[in-house]
Amino acid sequence: MAVIEPALDRQESGAVSLPEASGAAPRRRWLDWLAGLIVPLALALGWEVAVAQGWANGRLLPPPSRILSTLWGLWRSGDLITHVPVSYTPLTLPDERIRGVPGGGGAYKEKKREVG
Repeated sequence: MAVIEPALDRQESGAVSLPEASGAAPRRRWLDWLAGLIVPLALALGWEVAVAQGWANGRLLPPPSRILSTLWGLWRSGDLITHVPVSYTPLTLPDERIRGVPGGGGAYKEKKREVG
């Protein structure tokens, strides 16, 4: 009994790839993009419903509506523009001792002492 295999393309690296149907790649990218949008929105909606129904407490992680309303209020008052650069400045500094790299960065490294 003969096994029928699809036509395979050999690339320069020796890797074998299956031929794609015409139009499949753009459709796949569009579906990936759509899934990347729908999944976070569904999670946010689920969290909103859970807090509204009393299934979860919104103190530890507030519902998205409260987060968005707080951001909007900070934007309208001008406080968001003032505080965001201050919060992100340590990330832009070149020295790891100033940034506070987790795991001990340069500030905690000591030279080995020779016992003599």
